Amino acid sequence: MYNFHEVLSDSVRVGHIFVISGYSARFANSLKILLACGKAENSNVALSLETKFADRKIIRSAFVGGNFVNEECDSENSNLSNLSYENSMPLRPGEQFTFCILVGDDRFHIAVNDASYCQYKYQTSPEQIRSIMIYGDMDALVKVNHLKMFPFIYPNIQSDYEDLAFESFIPKQYGPGHLTLITGTVNGKSDGEFIIMFTQDETKRQLIHFNVRFDETAVVMNTMDAEEGWSDNEIRTMDFPFVIGEKFKLAFAFTEHELKVAVNGSQLIQYPLHHIEMDDDENLWAELTGFRVKNGIDMLTKITDVEHIKMNDQNCEDFEEYCAL
Repeated sequence: MYNFHEVLSDSVRVGHIFVISGYSARFANSLKILLACGKAENSNVALSLETKFADRKIIRSAFVGGNFVNEECDSENSNLSNLSYENSMPLRPGEQFTFCILVGDDRFHIAVNDASYCQYKYQTSPEQIRSIMIYGDMDALVKVNHLKMFPFIYPNIQSDYEDLAFESFIPKQYGPGHLTLITGTVNGKSDGEFIIMFTQDETKRQLIHFNVRFDETAVVMNTMDAEEGWSDNEIRTMDFPFVIGEKFKLAFAFTEHELKVAVNGSQLIQYPLHHIEMDDDENLWAELTGFRVKNGIDMLTKITDVEHIKMNDQNCEDFEEYCAL
């Protein structure tokens, strides 16, 4: 069973889209995606998508006032009427899946594996959505993106990466006082590594490179120049709080002049933002719109929680308290 929870960075509006992608388990029974109106499990849910593999159904509903309402499945309010039985259920156990959920004027428009699937009328305002919850039989969850598609695309479509463990992009700029919390585990070789990177727009340039190296028991931070070469501004930590197989909780706190990082409630490293090379017509904050996690060879990084917080203090004092386990 794979459980994931993300607290959104921004309110949900018409023209926003959620892209959720991963791999179901070989013998998967169910997969559930909730667009919830709060952080608690009993919060109202604007949209519930429950895939039941054995029944060949994707059930749509909402949870309002303690009750599930307006349940729909199969060809009800969907685009399946002209499909054969074999093609009416687009998901298979053990295969990759991608859900795209577009926030329309009065309903959600839902696509599955790059094909339009169905619509679902609002039972509660999408502006109340505060979090995404994903449960089920998955081998991996690799994308949970909250993007803006109308009246313009933001951020721009991102380049694909090999060995991608996870990515999360948001429809707003980072800025001083922005705090990103990332919780997960890593398994694999005792001399392996994993990387968290904040990339520039649609390119593969790593504006911020956070490399956890188990063979060196060190965390290395650096940045790439405009030609995607490494800068000479590498910084290493003396402490190493990561353990193979054990949960970690990271806090990335952006201030006006530096990025401060804490792990499991303790500050770990600071990286000066002036090391990041930007052209005169570029704004660093406009380029920071999300992060990716990349596996090293024979490593498996599993992200289970993401939360975005706008702190009142732009210097992010005491930010490390947010990542205490």
